[in-house]
Amino acid sequence: IGDYELRNVRTAFAPAATRSKQNGADGILGNGFICHFNVVFDYGRGRLYLKPNVAFGTPFEIPVQ
Repeated sequence: IGDYELRNVRTAFAPAATRSKQNGADGILGNGFICHFNVVFDYGRGRLYLKPNVAFGTPFEIPVQ
């Protein structure tokens, strides 16, 4: 994403019959991803701004206990 390389990001994939009907909407990035950024939705311009926050350096994977 931009200049950032993200590894091991958890993503959900729903069956074609239940996922978004938008072309190319195959996966969902959830809170495990988004909590690493400050997020601004610019709906008027159709843009999403992401700025790494203090959680950016922490792993995406949650250890299984």
